[in-house]
Amino acid sequence: MARVNIPSSIIDPQYRYTMPQLILKHESSGNGSKTCIVNVGEVGRALHRPPQYITKWFGNELGALTTSAKGGDRDMQMAFVKGHLDTRVMQPMLDKFIHKYVLCENCNLPESNLVVKRGRITAKCRACGWAGPLDNDDKLAKYIITHPPDASDASGLSITTSADVGTGGGKKDRQARRAEKAQRQAQHAGQVGRDDDDLANPRPHHQHVGDEQIKVVEVSDTPHGASQNTKDNKCKSDKKDKKDKDCSGREGHKHEHRSTDKADTNADICASEVVEGKAKARDTLDGLQYDEAETRNVIKELQTLRAMQGNQRSLDDFFQEVRLQQISKVFDHKSRLYIVLETLCGNTMDAKTLGEVKHVVAGFIAKPKMEPSEVLWAFGAYLQMNRGAVKLYPLVLKLIYDEDWASEEQILNYYGEDRRTAAATTADGGYSRTTAIGYLQNSQQEDPGFAIAKQSASPFLKWLQSTASDDEESSDDDATDSR
Repeated sequence: MARVNIPSSIIDPQYRYTMPQLILKHESSGNGSKTCIVNVGEVGRALHRPPQYITKWFGNELGALTTSAKGGDRDMQMAFVKGHLDTRVMQPMLDKFIHKYVLCENCNLPESNLVVKRGRITAKCRACGWAGPLDNDDKLAKYIITHPPDASDASGLSITTSADVGTGGGKKDRQARRAEKAQRQAQHAGQVGRDDDDLANPRPHHQHVGDEQIKVVEVSDTPHGASQNTKDNKCKSDKKDKKDKDCSGREGHKHEHRSTDKADTNADICASEVVEGKAKARDTLDGLQYDEAETRNVIKELQTLRAMQGNQRSLDDFFQEVRLQQISKVFDHKSRLYIVLETLCGNTMDAKTLGEVKHVVAGFIAKPKMEPSEVLWAFGAYLQMNRGAVKLYPLVLKLIYDEDWASEEQILNYYGEDRRTAAATTADGGYSRTTAIGYLQNSQQEDPGFAIAKQSASPFLKWLQSTASDDEESSDDDATDSR
């Protein structure tokens, strides 16, 4: 069986810590396609982590259903993930799990013991002695806290659930739990039998009247359940009559005023719920935005991985890492290009820095093919978040022009008057100044960094405009000479 380093991004044939490479098998049935992780148990044994954590991690990152097989939750050996996936997708995703919950934060060795204490996930390194908290904000953290590792298992492969813990603090096996359940059912059945006997054969009791003792037997004409139902129905009827009496005793105009206020309140609540629902739906459709805190976390993770890997990873590997983030966090291609610019250029992007990684940026622009306006949107978002790079933008925009990421006409249309002229043209060929101004204002609001990018790049935009005018004059002269 092929083995890879822990994590697989480390390229060292003599590295001490290794694990089995994920073995995947595609299956299809009437319920759809799924991927079988054949050796998830062996991978968990190499990482000293329960395979349930690894399976749950894949499900959270992919947003897919996961199931276990061969051994169930106690001794998981195989797992299934909904959909057909390959090793190029799953192995980098496993590396992310290793960075978060396996490697020591001090020495970066997979020698940490994971412990759940007081509702917090912590770890202690067996190599360097480091101890501290792990990521308690991830989706997997809740599962780990509710299913902590079994302290009695030195291998770290077993988990503890609430059903496994008895009243004495020890673990109960399946047979003991079944015996306890049967005992509870027997006790419940015995209690019900005694109650039935009491109803069928009422016990006599004695009362003293004077000097004589009289035996009294209380017998009910109706069963116990029927009398209880009659009592409940009577209580409900009395409450309803009392409520109707109170309502009829009030003045008519006060009752009408209260009903109107209640209707208005209900209408306001319904309207607010509709607005809130539309806002939630809009946020769901838009996905992760460029200026959210979660986006900064994605950028930091990619920068950390790139710093550890250096130039050893190819463009395809980096593209795959970004693509995994895009699938799990849900953001569009414009935001993806912005994240790539932040990851590769940091917070001080200039023409030189961008030129060194232009082949990587070009790959993201080409797959899938992005519109020039989307490319310029991403650079505007970068300037919005990194104001220190605004003064360097003219040379950056020239590089965009030289690399044909946006043509001369497309740049001028995006930043110039042609952008609102095209939008303000009416159906009969006229021009609406109000529509043009409104479109420009809305466009500047929608596109981040539009105003500062246009102001900074104004010298280059003027140069492009003069070049375009010279070309038009040259074409007019050529046309005159031809006549």
